[in-house]
Amino acid sequence: MNRYRPADKNEELLYEITIDSKSGIALYLVSDASGVESPPHIHHTWAIIAGISGIELNRLYTATEHENRKVSEVKTVPVGPGEVITLAEDDIHSTAVVGSQSTYHLHLYGCDLKSLPAFNTRTFSAE
Repeated sequence: MNRYRPADKNEELLYEITIDSKSGIALYLVSDASGVESPPHIHHTWAIIAGISGIELNRLYTATEHENRKVSEVKTVPVGPGEVITLAEDDIHSTAVVGSQSTYHLHLYGCDLKSLPAFNTRTFSAE
């Protein structure tokens, strides 16, 4: 069996590759199935996402109503094989897999994702 199998229908797979014990920098391999989408969210740490296979559409947002956690889309960046997107700790983005192929992307973060607040507390509503 493939150690890092591709995501099946409706699946999002996160494989921990390594976490540096001194800096906390973490590297993950992510595979998302065709059609999988994430809501607008913030990481609270920097991120570098590099495409290996498949295409992940990243939508970038700006906050419009902080109290109501609403955002407005400002830019769309497709990340496919050999392409990279960088995100600052306060950037807000969402992802959507386009096409029929599951993705493989490397995600490098400034900290271990387990150390971040719960995902549902870091999401926003798009206007």
